[in-house]
Amino acid sequence: MKISVLSLIKLTHHHTPKALSSINEEIECCLANAGGDLNADPINDSHLKILIDQREKLVNLLLKELAEPEVKHFAKAELTVNDALLALVSSIRDEAKATLTGITKSSKAIKQYQKV
Repeated sequence: MKISVLSLIKLTHHHTPKALSSINEEIECCLANAGGDLNADPINDSHLKILIDQREKLVNLLLKELAEPEVKHFAKAELTVNDALLALVSSIRDEAKATLTGITKSSKAIKQYQKV
């Protein structure tokens, strides 16, 4: 299963501040560069983790700093975005796990064949 990242997730919503929007764009760019294409570059998972950690810190800061009516709308929108981001990253992890399992099985089969 290949992932069409841009059609699955949009991190920025109408309650997103500019600072968070720029991190969101970097995450989307990082994911889009991989794009699920066999010829595309693999996802730079360490860079993606750094960006997601930065995003988490900024969201937590914004939740503390925003005024009451604004924070409620922001939190609601962010909950939806975070659920989508979690689902996407989980599917990427599952795809990588399946690929590694296939490689391991192939490696074992090659070793068995070489013994014969």
